[in-house]
Amino acid sequence: MKLRKSVSLILVLILCLLTGCGPVSGDKEITYSAVNSKNDEFTVTIPSTWKSLPGELNDNGDLELSNEKSTHFILGMVISGEDYSGTLEEYKETAAENIGGTYNLTLEEPDSTEVAGYPAFRFEFETKVDNLNVFFRVYVLRTENYFADLYTWSVASLKEEEQDVILGILNSLEEADLPESRTLGSDDGTIGFTAVPKGWYQMHDAETGSDEIYLSSMRQDAMVYATSLTKQGLDDGFDFFDRVMMESMEDTYDTELASTRQEKTLPSGTARIYEFEAQEDDTIICYWLYNVETENRFSTLLAAVEKEKLDDFKTELEALLESFAEL
Repeated sequence: MKLRKSVSLILVLILCLLTGCGPVSGDKEITYSAVNSKNDEFTVTIPSTWKSLPGELNDNGDLELSNEKSTHFILGMVISGEDYSGTLEEYKETAAENIGGTYNLTLEEPDSTEVAGYPAFRFEFETKVDNLNVFFRVYVLRTENYFADLYTWSVASLKEEEQDVILGILNSLEEADLPESRTLGSDDGTIGFTAVPKGWYQMHDAETGSDEIYLSSMRQDAMVYATSLTKQGLDDGFDFFDRVMMESMEDTYDTELASTRQEKTLPSGTARIYEFEAQEDDTIICYWLYNVETENRFSTLLAAVEKEKLDDFKTELEALLESFAEL
């Protein structure tokens, strides 16, 4: 995981210039332009009263911005979701440890928020940097393919200024050239989904096998899992595979599924579909079990969504499941 380095040294140098900065003309026409992160992971839109400072704020900076008066700053650092296997909640804890260690302070619990429609956490804290009182707002978020830390700061006396502009820049953040839908597959390239919509990402962790795929919505309130085996690995055929997987779900969730079975022809093959609900803690979860026979494989797909959000995800989930394919 990319090390989050302290921004304090260069921050002090820039903030020391404050007293020498003149005002921006109120008559100046404001225009807007796009700025890409260093490796083109993201793009943001900034007004002409702001500027890009590539390589000037931090050695690890992927996005470095300031206003014309050099009173307010944004520093973005990005890591691929393939390089970090944790959840946003875990990423938040790591961020808190790094920030606390850098500035020798204990952070209060961050606020849950959104940045550009993505789930995020916001830390706020004030600290002394070489006798300057500096106020930080730090956002950590998860997009389809990346985790990001977005540091914003100014001297404490100016902390409420420019906030509308800063939030406008942050909320303009988009993954560069992210299509409306895309194909995501298992690590071994055998199975996948060919219509994964924006707002979904692939989870990678040590427990996910190379022949499995695990997708999640941004807030992890809807998920899809798939695994498969070759037909040569099971001589008893699809009926046997379907029955074993169905009965396994019945035992796991203490429910009866046979009567709910539907059959459907997918673009990739034939599916037997079962629907059920289960209580998990205080939440009711709606499940879809798809057992699918394609040309060379038998596969099981399991989709889950919180019942209270079923209307938000049902159509999207069904389209996603039906895009399952051998790759």
